[in-house]
Amino acid sequence: MNITRWALEKTRALSVLFALLAVLGIIGYRGLGVDLFPVANLPYVTILTFYPGAGAAEIEQTIVDPIEEAVAPLAGLKRINSTAGEGIAMTVLEFTMSTNADTAAQDAQKAIDGIINKLPKDAQKPVVKKFDFNNQPFMTLALTGPFPANELYRLADEKLKDALQNIQGVAQVDIVGGQKQEVQINVDLLKLEQYGLTLNQLARKLAAENLNVPSGQIAQGEREYGVRLVGQFTDLDDIRHLPLLPGLTLDKVAEVKMANKENRDYSRLNGQEAVALIIQKQSSANLVATAEQVTSRLQDLERLLPPGVKLSVVKDDSTFTNASLKDTQRNLVEGVLMTGLVLFFFLREWRSLLIALLAIPVSIISTFMAMKWAGFSLNLLSLMGLSLSVGILVDDSIVVLENIHRHLKQGKSGFQAALDGRMEIGLAAVAITLSDVVVFGPMAFMKGMVGQFFREFGLTVVFATLFSLLVSFTLTPALASRLFASGGKEAQGSFWRYLERLGAWVVVAYRRALLWTLDHRGLTILVVLLLVGGAVALIPLGFIGTEFIARTDQNRFTITLELPEGASLRATDAAVKKLEARVRQLPEVKSYLATIGRNTGQKYGISSAVNLGSVDVLLVDKKERQRTVWEIMDEVRTWAPDFPGIKLVVSDPGIVGGRGGLPIQIEVTGPDFQTLEKLASQVERIVRQTPGTVDVMSSWKKEGKPEWQLILQRERAALLGVTAYEAGTTLRTAVDGQIAGVLRQQGKETDVRLQARREQVQDREQLAAIKVQTLTGDLVTLAQVADLQERTAPPVIYHKDRQRLITVSANYQGRKLGDVTGDIQRQLDQLVLPPGYHISFYGEQKDMEESFQDLIQALLLSIMFVYMILVVLYESYLTPFIRMLSLPAGLIGALAALAITGNSLNILSLIGLIMLDGLAAKNGTLLIDYTNTLRARGLSLREALLEAGTTRLRPIFMTSMTMIFGMLPTALAVAEGAEMRSSMGIVLVGGLLTSTILTPLLIPAAYTLIEEKLLCKTNGSRGGFDEA
Repeated sequence: MNITRWALEKTRALSVLFALLAVLGIIGYRGLGVDLFPVANLPYVTILTFYPGAGAAEIEQTIVDPIEEAVAPLAGLKRINSTAGEGIAMTVLEFTMSTNADTAAQDAQKAIDGIINKLPKDAQKPVVKKFDFNNQPFMTLALTGPFPANELYRLADEKLKDALQNIQGVAQVDIVGGQKQEVQINVDLLKLEQYGLTLNQLARKLAAENLNVPSGQIAQGEREYGVRLVGQFTDLDDIRHLPLLPGLTLDKVAEVKMANKENRDYSRLNGQEAVALIIQKQSSANLVATAEQVTSRLQDLERLLPPGVKLSVVKDDSTFTNASLKDTQRNLVEGVLMTGLVLFFFLREWRSLLIALLAIPVSIISTFMAMKWAGFSLNLLSLMGLSLSVGILVDDSIVVLENIHRHLKQGKSGFQAALDGRMEIGLAAVAITLSDVVVFGPMAFMKGMVGQFFREFGLTVVFATLFSLLVSFTLTPALASRLFASGGKEAQGSFWRYLERLGAWVVVAYRRALLWTLDHRGLTILVVLLLVGGAVALIPLGFIGTEFIARTDQNRFTITLELPEGASLRATDAAVKKLEARVRQLPEVKSYLATIGRNTGQKYGISSAVNLGSVDVLLVDKKERQRTVWEIMDEVRTWAPDFPGIKLVVSDPGIVGGRGGLPIQIEVTGPDFQTLEKLASQVERIVRQTPGTVDVMSSWKKEGKPEWQLILQRERAALLGVTAYEAGTTLRTAVDGQIAGVLRQQGKETDVRLQARREQVQDREQLAAIKVQTLTGDLVTLAQVADLQERTAPPVIYHKDRQRLITVSANYQGRKLGDVTGDIQRQLDQLVLPPGYHISFYGEQKDMEESFQDLIQALLLSIMFVYMILVVLYESYLTPFIRMLSLPAGLIGALAALAITGNSLNILSLIGLIMLDGLAAKNGTLLIDYTNTLRARGLSLREALLEAGTTRLRPIFMTSMTMIFGMLPTALAVAEGAEMRSSMGIVLVGGLLTSTILTPLLIPAAYTLIEEKLLCKTNGSRGGFDEA
């Protein structure tokens, strides 16, 4: 049975059906999570290993190399990146996008377990963790008040950390800054020597005595007793009075006290000492909901704090997310209203307006049901898909309503007009809908990062489009048959009569233009081809730049300071204070959080060192300031000369991508460090000389970090009976200290640190005089088994695919990323590389290259799929080809719009071009479909084209204008996150404008020319093109 006839006759059943869809859609909407981006499978695995006291070179040899060798055979492994720093090693494994991240992490864990015995005994067990794009720090709180640093830390640790971690959706809370308390055992090395003892002996004694030992159970009659030896320390006196030798207790050779741990990093909020709490959410948690729960608990948490202590939010990613999503939702509503306005102007009938405006919400609400079923969330991409769907959703209803209007004017009843109007354009509607499906559907199955992020976008549009087709076949004609039962009545008045005359003039002007086009077909096609060529030429000519994704003003940026290697924490603090004073003078600043001893802007790698500092700057909302975040960042860069000898880098937070770092990254790899350094210096010079680059820096630290190295002399050590382990652990305990256990009091654990008195390990002579124990129990100095030398060592060593790596990084300013990297690449191509050395781009440039390849492939596939669908529907190879000519007509306006507005060709504007394949070609579908219908009724090709063109001009204008006005809020959006998606709206608006103007002229010219050529080939004459 015909579905439209069923809908017209079974209106009660139809109402129940759509009421059910509405209820399910509302339930689905209420169950949808909210996040900035969809959940993505980004197959990155990190392996983190701590080895306290070890240098970068030692960690490279003993930890990084064995781990890289173990994981190299893993299936699907694409890249290995490793970083060896002081006391820490990190290896990042990047797998192909088809690899399951959970499986990759499990395989990596098995590989590490297989070599765990080959790693140094003192190194901590490597931690293998899957990188989760949605499991990242999203909020930073700052605790300030009139208390010392150790008290602020205690309040954060005891009062806030557990309370925050218990909030639903919060995974972890890290504390930065302040001072943690510990039990310090400061040993007098001279007194210890008098008793013939060493630091290692003390460490073993403390570990052996601070124990509770479960010893089993004993049954006596009907009762059973547990047996346990209780020997743990309960207070400081237990440690002080620990017997070492007969008559000798620990307090006679060491001072035991509760003290602050040596500070290696701290924070300030707006110049006031602070403790920062960095909150990380669970992977599956709703970002906005989690942030709201944390924010709602802040007042309750502040009540737990002493008077004068304040807990402030200094960073909240949900603010940008919420603002972006609300702006997208607002665009959705604005698009619906603007669509309704366009419809009213064209149809001049409130009942038609009501039908169309009912069709959109019904389709969207039904789409929520499908989104929930598919496991989607309300995020930037899915909501952007819904915004785009506004124009698509109303297209089918517009075509139906316009056709029903035409049949009503022929005197038909509302029922018959609805049925005939729907049936007459059924094939065209199916062709339009299936074209959208085959354009957007493949986006869900693209490989790479684009496929991961745009799956929900593409399928959301597919769901909405399919529901729109159902609505246009059922609800729209059913409502029309009832509302137009007494016939249609258009709005009257002088304004409407003027619009009617204007419309008639447009039709007459179009008919004249079409007649001229049919008489000058070759010239028309040539002009269009020239316009297409000119539009495409805008890219290589530099009028349209390329970048991965448009940069967004998120109201914040980060300034990173890096002092020379060897700089003390005090020197770093002084530089950061100077920077804070300058930041405070910026009128747009709302707050700023300074961190000393840690680089909060670094995503991967070793980010903790006393020569690093950063200031996270939060600006007032961009609506409240005159300058953009990039203009403010440019001013900050001009401060660099005021910080001589210090690297100053200014960066804004990224939006998409998992690689981290600055957008321009050039990797230089090879076996020899000296050659590598020379090549990296050449690359750095090229990057600095390229216009548009700023914040240029190299990962290679030329100066190195000064070290006092005790070089073990093995022959002397062997003769004296001293092992490298004994000498090394004694030296480390003396200088850095050793955690020799914990003190448990009232359910709280405090580290017990064993170390030498600070004044006894301050110079080379003191280090050389430290006593170590031989295998026979005698004591010798380190000078007897090792030579002390002053050298420099690399603070950090980087690897890529098991080769040493130096990365030259930079930001770009005033030019598009593709233009800058293109200039750099041309210079790099002129370098002559020794065998075994390679130079390649990474970071955002690499993301752009891979994404562009995927999207160009998707564009070609969409063109092919649309053509195949139309061949099946029209049973013709020629008709779909002619219909596809709308795409180059749309390409002209799309590229011209990008050039005029100064936007770039990025992944979103490329997706806009893919969408044009389905959207712009609708005009051709409407024109060709009715032309074929008229030819079947006996009209010649010329007559059919003239009649179809003038008849279908209004629905073509209506569908295009509704789509254009529906996308205008996206193209013109000025709210947070608007910069990222506006390029897609601009492509669609520009492309649809030129497609609407050129398609009704280009397709008739091409249709007649091709048909004539085919007839000439068949008949051997010029016949076949009828004159009218």
